[in-house]
This record gives sequence, C-alpha cells and structure tokens, in this order.
Amino acid sequence: MNATELFSSSRAFELWMYTVSHAQLLIRSNKGGTQTSRVELLFKDVSLIHIGTVMRGISVEIVPLERFVTLDAAKHKIHDRNIYQISSSDFTGYIVASAFVVHEDEREFNEPSGMLEGQPLVTRHIT
Repeated sequence: MNATELFSSSRAFELWMYTVSHAQLLIRSNKGGTQTSRVELLFKDVSLIHIGTVMRGISVEIVPLERFVTLDAAKHKIHDRNIYQISSSDFTGYIVASAFVVHEDEREFNEPSGMLEGQPLVTRHIT
C-alpha cells in the first residue's frame, strides 16, 4: 500500500491544543503577514503523537503500518486507526488517529476553533 497525501501547505503551523475529551489534537496556522485566513488541522481519537511543536510547511499523508518499524511496540495503540505521517521542512513524525479534518476561516488568533466550539478552550497546567 502506498502513502496517500491528504493535505499540503507551505505555511507555518503550530501544535495548538490537545484535549483529553475525545482525544483531539489541533494544529493551527494563524493569520498574519500575507496570510488572510487561518487553517486548522484536527485529528480525532488520537492514540499516539510524535511531531514537532512548530512546523514550517506541512504535509499530511496516510501511510501503511509497515512503513513504521518504530511503531511495532505500539501496535496495540493503533487498532482501527490511521497512521498520519506529518512532514515539515526539518522533521518527519506521525499521529495515530481515527479521523483528520481541515478547516479554513478568517477568525483571529484568540478566537476559538470553529471545529471545537462548545468545548472549553482554557486549559489547566499541571506542574
């Protein structure tokens, strides 16, 4: 099985939020400079994460398990989920999740995600 590219962009993206509720991971590229919109990537039912916190340019592909030998010890976390390879200009990692959604809007930096509305966006830091 070959990899299937789902999304690609030259914009800078940041790991924005992970919520334990529904195991959701949000990656965001905010408005600014020449960018007049923000782009959000939402992964649902996440069981494994191995990505950078800042990604300059990003590509998201679904890849087969055999491409990831390092995941052999974690196969019990995969079940019926997909392996999404996340590539940026200086790092390649992965996210194991059941679903992936892309959303683009014109909201501002501090406004909540259009995909997570109704969920608390204030997080508590545990030290």
